[in-house]
Amino acid sequence: MHIVIIILFISLAHGVARADDSLLTTLSKSNDGTWRVHYESSEPISRIEFQRGPSQSTHQSPNRSRAARWQVNEAFQIYVEGEREYLKRVDNAAFTSVLAELTPTYIALDKDYAPFSPFSDGGMLIHSGRFFACPEQCTDADTHWSMAIQLPADEDVIVNGQRYQGSASWQDSDSGQKLYVGAAEPQDDGNFISVIDPGLPESLRNLMAVNLPQFMAFFAERLDQPQTKPQLFASYSTTNDGRYGHQGGVLPNQVFMHWYGFVDESLAEPILWFFAHEAAHLYQKQAFSNQPAEAWLHEGSAELFAGLAMEQLGQGQGMLGDTLNRARAECSEGMGEDTSFHQAVAINSRLHYSCGLALFAAMHHDLQSQHQSIFALWQAYSNAIDSGQLASESVFLEVAEDYLSPTAFERLTDFLSGASSPTAYMW
Repeated sequence: MHIVIIILFISLAHGVARADDSLLTTLSKSNDGTWRVHYESSEPISRIEFQRGPSQSTHQSPNRSRAARWQVNEAFQIYVEGEREYLKRVDNAAFTSVLAELTPTYIALDKDYAPFSPFSDGGMLIHSGRFFACPEQCTDADTHWSMAIQLPADEDVIVNGQRYQGSASWQDSDSGQKLYVGAAEPQDDGNFISVIDPGLPESLRNLMAVNLPQFMAFFAERLDQPQTKPQLFASYSTTNDGRYGHQGGVLPNQVFMHWYGFVDESLAEPILWFFAHEAAHLYQKQAFSNQPAEAWLHEGSAELFAGLAMEQLGQGQGMLGDTLNRARAECSEGMGEDTSFHQAVAINSRLHYSCGLALFAAMHHDLQSQHQSIFALWQAYSNAIDSGQLASESVFLEVAEDYLSPTAFERLTDFLSGASSPTAYMW
């Protein structure tokens, strides 16, 4: 049963902290539904650079959709220079303020989350990170942004899990967050809070309503609960050009998916797997290595955890076994004779999922034979991070050595070092 959560309106003076940065980004919605973004600098600047987030160290813009979907004053232009995207005056004069009108429809981006994900009832999910910008040029040191939002007086926004009426300001960070603007009351399912679009097919809504609380309970019983309740958003919008599909992802303490156009209800089980995978990330907390070659740790474990959750709930009969068989084949194919694992994942990032699943499934098999749990191993790794150690492959291996059998541990380290072929570790 869903219980409506009551979130009190909080005065902004006692609400979200405001960053003391030189560039303020304000999103706004007018009474006629027009969305805009306003950048204000405390001193004259020659340009601003758009920053997707510190995880993209090259500051690559995934496409040129801003130039196509943002309308700026004729005195300004959005342009790309190398792998960076900027906004400046056409005459190169200095400025302190610039306003752009936005296109608030859904667009699927290959390497970024959509700026807008409409709900069928008029609500909107906004990715704050898509609007991060820096005066002049972004650097790796830029990890916090001053943000604000202005809405019609009777509309609400949820920022950092808190609901505000009419306006809010806050300091955002890292890859940003999803902001919910709308009238729907979030539902409190015990271990998480959700907003599910009423326009989604009833069968899919019912499937999520029944299974998502059970996924969260499954992980809550085996791993530490996040410090704040996770948020889940499922949105839907129509299309007028025949396009359809879905795209989702995870940000700190948030899982989300958007459907557009036709909703294929036959994909219900893969969708449940997706939510289980992303929910697993929430319970992995901060145990994510900042080394790209080590992403197999959290992606591979999340794949296994999702499969185990599906099995426990009786969903996706045989799905874990089928997925594991495909993962083993993909991993073996992706690993060349003279290519180490870390070299291979640098070429093909999908191997973090396939090889990662195969590796964690092998560890799971070994631990089961010792009457131990793969979740206990991950929890021990998470505890090591909580105690101050750096989330990394080396720390994970230090922890794993105390859990795995000597044979399994040797096979794992041989695989990672390139001393053995993939098939040698995947029984």
